[in-house]
Amino acid sequence: MTYTDLPLFRATDPETSRQVSPLRVGTHRAILLEQYYHATLGLTDEEAGMRAALAGHDIKGYWKRCSDLRTLGLIEDLGIRRALSSGSQGIVCAITQAGLDMVRGWTKKVEGCLIWTEKNNGGVGINCRTLNYACTTCGWKPTKKVKP
Repeated sequence: MTYTDLPLFRATDPETSRQVSPLRVGTHRAILLEQYYHATLGLTDEEAGMRAALAGHDIKGYWKRCSDLRTLGLIEDLGIRRALSSGSQGIVCAITQAGLDMVRGWTKKVEGCLIWTEKNNGGVGINCRTLNYACTTCGWKPTKKVKP
């Protein structure tokens, strides 16, 4: 038995714990998947967590979310190991074709900057042009002035 054969829940957990929730834009799993999307040489779970932190996302328990991504088949073990900050060896994973398709699907749906709206919009990705306000990230400005 390998770690991938183990369930993500305990036998005593309720049925809802056994169901895998969909991957939504802005969730910790989605943010970590994007880190793998931009990594050319693969990442350890720790490296993915550190990259997310550098991008402004504080993800506690990033290793659990990366494990979820492996279980969902969105990232896979490359069969190589890399040193972790603890000195032990960590598995290096890369994004799969399914993961690539998912991330590309997020970015193709909108023009302009994606704005993560996990708390305010149920995890739906919207953008600066949809909101019709001047964006400091991409520089887009609405053609009509909007009353505050």
